[in-house]
Amino acid sequence: MNQKSIKEYIRALDHISSFLKTLLEEENKIVPFQKGERDRLSEITELRMLAKSDVWPEAVPPELICSDIEEEKMSRAAGIIQDFIATNIKEKSFLDFGCGEGHVPYVAASLYESKNVVGYDIKNQDWAAFKPQDGLKFITEWEDVRRKGPYEIILINDVLDHCKDPASTLQMIQEVKKPIDGQVFLRIHPWTSRHGSHLYKQLNKAYLHLVFTKDELYAMGLEPPEVLRIINPIKTYKRFIKDAGFTILKENVVTQPVELFFTHTPELLRRIKSNWKNSDEPKLASGELFPREILEIQFVDFTLI
Repeated sequence: MNQKSIKEYIRALDHISSFLKTLLEEENKIVPFQKGERDRLSEITELRMLAKSDVWPEAVPPELICSDIEEEKMSRAAGIIQDFIATNIKEKSFLDFGCGEGHVPYVAASLYESKNVVGYDIKNQDWAAFKPQDGLKFITEWEDVRRKGPYEIILINDVLDHCKDPASTLQMIQEVKKPIDGQVFLRIHPWTSRHGSHLYKQLNKAYLHLVFTKDELYAMGLEPPEVLRIINPIKTYKRFIKDAGFTILKENVVTQPVELFFTHTPELLRRIKSNWKNSDEPKLASGELFPREILEIQFVDFTLI
């Protein structure tokens, strides 16, 4: 176990300790069993065991989860460019906004022969491990991204839903897009999707973030990343897109039916509805309509000009 893993383990234990202490101190939370009622601690314990069983549906098919093997990451990056960017990127300037470890811009430069390829992220991801490529640059300062623009192809893959202010982020992108023939390829994994918590590498179970609170997830040893809790993703992101001055050239919504396990298990349904009301957009929530149609949306692709 390395130092980072030890620190994460200690942090998880701290959360468990704090969570259980608060739970025990709260009045009217732990009560004797009554007919038709259970105390919260028993409920959480049973739900936790259920979540780790084979009964709970998976968030993502295991074969689609990319491992830490470098060859698989490169293959996945090539697949993103081939399947998601519906245009030839050869000899075109390319920006990967929120590039993470940098595999997509590296493949764009080395395999697809894009020019002036920039991978941007807010923090360095040890990009020095990549072999130098002509026209490839990894950048952590936005002003440097601006200076190297404008860009004909801009990729924003699984990033916007992690931004605190998506509208402002899209306005930044508008400023560096090539005015006439620039295109933006935007993929969003909504918070409301079955893997919207991005916990599938830790525990590959659907809708964990809508069933458990953040503190309960920490107490389970899970650490969800920050995700903007938008409960009407298509309508909301279209508003952001329009406000940033973009036109939607193409839209693709990928859905998957919600299992009866979630809609016909009273405790799960109650918890999902409760989380729904506590989202970042409570004014858009409906207390009468169960949001099955929204939960079915797994990700949304937009091509913008």
